[in-house]
Amino acid sequence: MDSHGGNIYKISKEYNIDKDDILDFSSNLNFITLSDRIKKNIMSNLNSIEQYPDIDYKELREKIAQVHSIDSKSIIPGNGAIELIYLYCRSIEITKALIIGPTFSEYEKALNSSNVESEYFELLEEDNFQLNLNQFKDHYSRNKYDLIIICNPNNPTGRIIGIDELKEISSIMKNTHLMIDESFLPFTSELEIDSMIPFVSENPHIFILRSLTKFYAIPGLRIGYGITSNDFLLKNMQERQEPWTINCFAESVVKEVIDDKDFISQSIARNNEERIFLFNGLLNVKWLKPFDSNVNFILLKITDGRKSSDIKERLLNYKILIRDVSNFRFLDDSFIRIAVKNRSANEKLLHALVAL
Repeated sequence: MDSHGGNIYKISKEYNIDKDDILDFSSNLNFITLSDRIKKNIMSNLNSIEQYPDIDYKELREKIAQVHSIDSKSIIPGNGAIELIYLYCRSIEITKALIIGPTFSEYEKALNSSNVESEYFELLEEDNFQLNLNQFKDHYSRNKYDLIIICNPNNPTGRIIGIDELKEISSIMKNTHLMIDESFLPFTSELEIDSMIPFVSENPHIFILRSLTKFYAIPGLRIGYGITSNDFLLKNMQERQEPWTINCFAESVVKEVIDDKDFISQSIARNNEERIFLFNGLLNVKWLKPFDSNVNFILLKITDGRKSSDIKERLLNYKILIRDVSNFRFLDDSFIRIAVKNRSANEKLLHALVAL
């Protein structure tokens, strides 16, 4: 089974469907793109391919720092969030970690690759996959962990942990490290009121992970960044990171678009609008139960006994690809995930689901 969404190349070959004809609801990217502007930026910077990028990415870090009002020295860019997850686990001195899940599978894989023992705190369906803070605090107090990993907002559940709860979690953790993956947070608010970035300078045990893949819909450019005030951790990560993991085009594009306020506000507004439309439409599909989401994708439960693989197969007859999430820990073959897309695509999906 595929461990990630968006594998339209494999689907195209297996089902003999032109990849450009596939409506890809498996990949949770922003359906609003800056593709024309990004292509223009790349074309105008073609000559930069003849030179090595700045090995320290000084201007890129300064641009990111300006956006978040932080010190550029606290930023480490990477080849997408994936590189930084593995790099972080290789660079931090820990033996046991707790992951809040179901969530992104690469956290556990990265920990395993660094011989770190991992356990899970389970988000329960009866709580609509929202964190029960009291139960979490009780679990934490009865166990010893060196690291807590939180995806916020969480993939694939779409739920968010509010800033007050996050601050409470960080306050009780003392010397425990906290990695928070905020890759989907830009979809929630222009102010990003639930971000822990403003508190990084106060707590060297916090590491914030950001990916530009999802919100700016640039998965092919592979770029993300981490933020921490822990100089020792940053030094370890930088020493272990291969040089020039970010290419010149990714660096140039990000420096141009990361502070585009019109794009940011339009993306948030339209994704929220379409998420509400899609969610309300899903409520009318009798054999599906949608779970509330704060971001640009929705977790669904199949309630009539059919399996997620069967639903995925049937939807491919409509040239629609969804995400079978049965390979996520704590989720079984009654769960699927769909991304939020534009109105036309969302309507096609809803019509197909009703027809099934």
